[in-house]
Amino acid sequence: MPPPPAPRRIPLVDFLRGLAFVAMVAYHFSWFATDAGLLDLPLRKSLGWQAFQKSIASAFFALVGVSLHLSGARGQSFWLRIGKLLGCAAVITITSLVLNPRRAVSFGILHSIAACSVLVRPLLRAPTSLFFVSGLGVVATGIWVSNPAFDHPALHWTGLSPRVPVTFDIQPLMPWLGVVMLGVVGGRWLQTASLAHAAVDGPLARLLRRIGRHSLFLYMAHVPVLVGLVAALMWLSS
Repeated sequence: MPPPPAPRRIPLVDFLRGLAFVAMVAYHFSWFATDAGLLDLPLRKSLGWQAFQKSIASAFFALVGVSLHLSGARGQSFWLRIGKLLGCAAVITITSLVLNPRRAVSFGILHSIAACSVLVRPLLRAPTSLFFVSGLGVVATGIWVSNPAFDHPALHWTGLSPRVPVTFDIQPLMPWLGVVMLGVVGGRWLQTASLAHAAVDGPLARLLRRIGRHSLFLYMAHVPVLVGLVAALMWLSS
């Protein structure tokens, strides 16, 4: 199936991305506040909280696939987006090295989104059935397959290591490449069902769409804002 003509913006995708961003901010605030002792939440032990965190990441990666299909991932605009992602990823890596070299981010969510986008782009004309089956296979491999041969810092990005490295953030290629591929299938379904340009209106929806349009900038800004907010709350409660 050939990619459709590139639209300027996709309201439903912006809305869903904005919704995922708000959920991510809520999770990160809970994490920072718990780490600071302001809250006592079982973030690392509760299956519910772990599912919440995984569902947020899944939403972002799936929307990458949706956007790749609906936009067509064409030439200059695609590579400009990849350049922005890699630039922001480099900032995150450098910042993490300054904060704590032992927990440095070498393959966080932005690194992974850029890599998945580049790998999926040449396959956008492949049959939907191939995308669906391959996507499920990559997800299953990332979840259930591991090998000690991949337990090396240079290979942790694959997602096949039996050990999760100590880092501020790691979102390995597997299973997330598979989620992006399934997102392409979702994008095709939205196109077939004529939902790609469905009206998403109302004050709250418009706000979420605006957040979704600027999600990369807001992603880069939200951590220092949350850290400052938690520090202010600690000062007020002392």
